[in-house]
Amino acid sequence: MVKLLRLCVDYGEEYILSIKNQIPGHIIPTVDMIRAHLNKPTETPIIYLKKEVPVESVDLSQYDKKYGMVVQQ
Repeated sequence: MVKLLRLCVDYGEEYILSIKNQIPGHIIPTVDMIRAHLNKPTETPIIYLKKEVPVESVDLSQYDKKYGMVVQQ
């Protein structure tokens, strides 16, 4: 109850009620649901990567000799 009152003081009663009215009627609204509507997601920058990542091949013959191969060729 105190959290809801604090939200009303911080954001205004009308704004909190408008968020409550946006929640579908069959769902019982909670303070956390209202807070989720208040916190807008921040835009994250898009990082473009090369289409192919170079991978160096590794010689595993020493490992195969010591431990044996799991898959027989």
